[in-house]
Amino acid sequence: MIAPTTCAQRIVARAVLERGETFGLLAFSAADTHVHMKSACSHAEGEEYARQVEISITKQLGGAGFAEAKVDPIAEQWHLHNLCDYILRQDRRHGIEHLDPLRECSNLPDLLGARLLGAYTLGNLKRALPRWRRDDFLRLIGVSELEPADGPLELLREAAAAAICRPELAGNARAVTAGLTAAAKVAEGLLPRARLATLLGVSRRTVYRLKDREEDPALVHAIRLQLALRRAKLPPR
Repeated sequence: MIAPTTCAQRIVARAVLERGETFGLLAFSAADTHVHMKSACSHAEGEEYARQVEISITKQLGGAGFAEAKVDPIAEQWHLHNLCDYILRQDRRHGIEHLDPLRECSNLPDLLGARLLGAYTLGNLKRALPRWRRDDFLRLIGVSELEPADGPLELLREAAAAAICRPELAGNARAVTAGLTAAAKVAEGLLPRARLATLLGVSRRTVYRLKDREEDPALVHAIRLQLALRRAKLPPR
């Protein structure tokens, strides 16, 4: 298995999405033993994209590496439509929905605005397949609607980590600071600062500093969508 845990799934997603904009990524999803990626690029570029992703995943997760990537051309418009639908249904096709119920190892969160790293894939996909709608993405992720939510706040730290595609909301990276700032904005007026510090795993002093930072509205929105996804898809704690 490539990514049996949420941590590994985010590592794989980051490896794919960080490089995907250069190669015109439209859709990606990992099954248990393989990764599908569909991009608007040349055959040679597709091979190079796969090579870069393979190196990144193997370096971070270890293992024996990958078999040689198979790069197939697109025949026509309906072929592309069916392929993207096929890629984004990998969990159901292989009966592994339980391994990644929130589809973090795909670009569905990005297509819905619940993650920013692969937000560019929405524009790519809409240009290539203009008939696709938000309802199609909701169907594929398994919910009938998705509106921003302000809870459950006990899942705020996890929702923020998912929104920035990091295994944890920890460290000094710029993305982590942005995630913490946006998470603090989500909880503004809803929690005492001491409780917020505990939920985010930071000091009270850090919470005071976060209040003075300017948040990214798109990231605040993404975290609220991640909370809504968790409310809809995960069993209550």
